[in-house]
Amino acid sequence: MKFFIIGKDCNLKYMRELLSGETIEIGDLDSEYIIMKNDHRYIMCLNSGVRVIIPLDRVEAVYSEGRYNFVSVINGDKFRTINTLTDLTEILPANFSRISRAVIINQNYIQIVRSTYNMKYIVETKSGNNYIVTRSYYHSFKEYLV
Repeated sequence: MKFFIIGKDCNLKYMRELLSGETIEIGDLDSEYIIMKNDHRYIMCLNSGVRVIIPLDRVEAVYSEGRYNFVSVINGDKFRTINTLTDLTEILPANFSRISRAVIINQNYIQIVRSTYNMKYIVETKSGNNYIVTRSYYHSFKEYLV
């Protein structure tokens, strides 16, 4: 088996020693398995079949489009993620808010919030993307604004 390990350098040395053996190999991002430290500072994504690790401080939003979930980063790129929005809602830090069934947004990148007449908000991010806060999430998002 081939593993790729993400974590702090001091822990990586220990993990390499612990896992090194005849049947375990420490590899790169193309490895069969990836072990990440459980501090949730990254999201694992795919870009044309290649695994990419996106730091959370660069993530603008996570959203569903059809059957797939995508991570939108601050430069406008988007990457597919294998994580479900429900799983991400549980592990993402407090600056990420669920604003609809299909969107989780990073509050640090909100530039403009416009109210509509039917209990919805339109959120524009610093990169110019627009996301709708649906009625189900209206009141929790309104608390964030206050």
